[in-house]
Amino acid sequence: AYMIVSARADDDTLVPIYDMMNHRNGKRHYNTNVHPAEDEAVYRITANQDIMAGQQIYNSYNQCNQCGSRQKSFGTPEMFESYGFVEPYPQRFIIEDVEYQYEDDGNDGDGDDTNENEDDDDEDDTPLFFFEDEFSGDDDEMPTIHFRIKFDVDQNPVTNRTEVNFLAPLHEGAIGFMEAELERLNGLVIRRTAEEREQKGIPQLEWDNTWALHGAYVTAFTAALEQAKHEEYSDIVLYLDDDWFLVNWDSEGEDYFRRYEEYMGHQNQSS
Repeated sequence: AYMIVSARADDDTLVPIYDMMNHRNGKRHYNTNVHPAEDEAVYRITANQDIMAGQQIYNSYNQCNQCGSRQKSFGTPEMFESYGFVEPYPQRFIIEDVEYQYEDDGNDGDGDDTNENEDDDDEDDTPLFFFEDEFSGDDDEMPTIHFRIKFDVDQNPVTNRTEVNFLAPLHEGAIGFMEAELERLNGLVIRRTAEEREQKGIPQLEWDNTWALHGAYVTAFTAALEQAKHEEYSDIVLYLDDDWFLVNWDSEGEDYFRRYEEYMGHQNQSS
């Protein structure tokens, strides 16, 4: 009963018909918009593109028109954690490793905080550089950021090739993490046996879904490392605050790089 509500409800509300719609992202698949009434008692669903007879009607659990900042902070691993399935392509991965040296508002720095603001549309969440906010001038309180990665994975419908689009500037620390993680994940394959599952007492569906997530990570990191050979590196994301993943680099990147270069130029002059 819990999983039915967790996997199908809108927050804690089951809505007839609407809660039967499956999740799928991508322009070729996500084909509806949802318009809740002000009293939240009625949901109106409209098509956002032509839908052919017999074509499945999809909703999106993280890229919908009502998803707020979840659009930028909620990826494939979070989808698995919240709903219990590995989403089909396109997929999104948002990963970071941060060590904090100060008392904060509950962020433990383990990389799992990317969906904390998923329902917060406050415009004050615009990411700042650490040198522009409360950390300025106090290096003892600066977090140690080992890596930050954000990218989409999709399958080309013509070539069937797996393609990666980096949604944040790539830096060398991210490359090192993906290489090490890919080696670790590949080493786990020897444990994918019926004997291992039975010994651990894991239900078959849970076992299969877990290995599906494993496969998604392996495919994603393999494709990302291949695409990384064609990317320019920058450590700019290591200087951004906790909302780093909210930056739209297509529209805001030029301004962020300008401020970053001005700061680095000032630092070089000072030293």
